[in-house]
Amino acid sequence: MNSLLACSPLSEGYDGAKEEKIESLEVITLNDFDADHMAGSSIVDILTIQDYDYDTGVSEAKSVADYLEEDELVREEMIILKPIKIPELSAGFQIKVSIQLSTGESFEMTSGSIQLVD
Repeated sequence: MNSLLACSPLSEGYDGAKEEKIESLEVITLNDFDADHMAGSSIVDILTIQDYDYDTGVSEAKSVADYLEEDELVREEMIILKPIKIPELSAGFQIKVSIQLSTGESFEMTSGSIQLVD
């Protein structure tokens, strides 16, 4: 008797996007971070960004500007944003992240309170 073996395909998005690129990524601090980054201002200049792949782990850290300059399709379903220093003016740290995709879609999320330590 002949048999057919198959497996379920990976869930959509797991292998990256087919057409979406990140056009812009903005990160606003909701607390005073330091003298140059007061509440309501962008902190994208003091962040690194990395892709996370379930098979290979975390990619090399890049500046957000360098990451966006690559102008590639969204590679992974998860990205990691890390500040390059801890807040100087507030123990509490909270951010609002806004992403605009090349398809016109936009997403916004506000984090919970974050405590960064050395």
